[in-house]
Amino acid sequence: MFASCGSDDQQFAVPGGGIVGADLGGGLIVSDPVEDEELEPESDSPSPNVRTNPPCSSLAFDDGRGGDLWLPVSAGDGLPVYLLNGAWQEPARAEAELVGGGFEEGRFTGFNNPDPDGLRQHFRFSRSCEAYTGTVIVTDATQSCEVSIPNVCQRID
Repeated sequence: MFASCGSDDQQFAVPGGGIVGADLGGGLIVSDPVEDEELEPESDSPSPNVRTNPPCSSLAFDDGRGGDLWLPVSAGDGLPVYLLNGAWQEPARAEAELVGGGFEEGRFTGFNNPDPDGLRQHFRFSRSCEAYTGTVIVTDATQSCEVSIPNVCQRID
């Protein structure tokens, strides 16, 4: 049962927990749980409306047309840019390992340059190609992938 504490009280239904009353003076009152209310069970599987990127194995520099692309000298600013393949349509980030240690997060500049799967995410870096080791970590909401660039001062596609 809900116990009232005065005229300023408010009641709120809580799924599976009965009625919660909030005393505007700072108190909280909980009634007996509601027995006849059924809750849907929680699920470990994602909603069918949730989109995900493909697995890490899809990040590859082996097709020559479309797919991932590392440009050590971009046309825009003369600095490295990494393009994910077009299948990666959900937000991601790319970090390049620095020769002296640590990582630099690439600046996301949007989707452009289509490949057969769609527009590609672009990540621009601020130092010349010699500053990077060749390891790039690509991360999204569900995974973290390590990409190896054999020669950071050479175009790889």
